Amino acid sequence: MSGITPFPKTHWTTLAPAMRRQAGFHAQLAGHRLHGPLKHYWGEASRYIGDDHPFSLFLAAGVPFELTERPAPNGWTFLSDADAAAAADGKLVSRGTRFVCRSTAGATVGGLEPCEETLEAVFALKHRMLPTRPKVPFVENDEAAVLAWYPSAQTALLWNPRAERTTFLVRCGTQTREVALGALESALLSDLYP
Repeated sequence: MSGITPFPKTHWTTLAPAMRRQAGFHAQLAGHRLHGPLKHYWGEASRYIGDDHPFSLFLAAGVPFELTERPAPNGWTFLSDADAAAAADGKLVSRGTRFVCRSTAGATVGGLEPCEETLEAVFALKHRMLPTRPKVPFVENDEAAVLAWYPSAQTALLWNPRAERTTFLVRCGTQTREVALGALESALLSDLYP
């Protein structure tokens, strides 16, 4: 939708129920903040270029994430190519987080951890970090899934970005929940206590 051209009327049979469902999720999560060991950071170096090329595939790892305004004191912070270059040059400094950049960013000095932008590489990073992760829910199986964690609500939002029905195993502390979601479907998982 361009903003000028409306969606065709036939689209609303799908959009309207999905929008009502998402509005219900929003009502339950309003005022709560995302929390997770994976961080998404968009730094000054990215803001000055036309193609910031963010590294955001990690969102599909099934591990909670949060957005940060500056480098975090913990976790793994995924950087765009421009921010990775700034970190390699010493212009962007970690406050305790581990900076992760694409292996193709060409910036592997200064404590940057290279990671290919593939699901397989993101899942491998997920398995390396899980033993050291803070107590958060996560998707145990290696299926593309977005998991947003709202600890003050003891609730997670699980989204299936795939075009087919998928079953996810969500682990939180000693609990494991099996959740089947249809294509592009999402669900709230309440009463999660790590």
